[in-house]
Amino acid sequence: MSQTTGQLQTVNRMVAVLKPKKPYLDWINSLPGMDKTPVTFEDLNRECSCCLLPEYDDNEQGREFILKNSQKIFEVELGAWDNSGEDWPEKLDRRLFKEFFDIEVHSELIDLMKGPIEREDFF
Repeated sequence: MSQTTGQLQTVNRMVAVLKPKKPYLDWINSLPGMDKTPVTFEDLNRECSCCLLPEYDDNEQGREFILKNSQKIFEVELGAWDNSGEDWPEKLDRRLFKEFFDIEVHSELIDLMKGPIEREDFF
C-alpha cells in the first residue's frame, strides 16, 4: 500500500466528455481526401474532447450548459478536420450536435497534481 504526501483535492468544476457518433464519423470520412485512409470509431474514441463545466446540482444542468455552448464547441470539433469550414454542415444547431455526439457529464473531478492549473487560448 502506498502513502500519499498530501490529500487529494476536488476541483469546483464538472466535466463533459463528447463521444462521437456515426453521423460525425460519416461526415469526417466524406471530406476530400479521406477516402484513402478512412477514420474509424477506434480512432475517434482514442482522443475524445473533454470540457470543464461549472458545478451544478445535477448532470442534466451540465448537459444543458454544453448544449447552450454547442456552436462554439461544434466549430472546434469540425475545425480539427476541416479548418477552412468549406465542408461543414450548413446549420450547426443543437439538433445536429446531438446527432454527432453523445454527452457524458461527470460531477467528480479530482486534481492529482500539485501547483496551479495553467490556461492558454485554444481557439
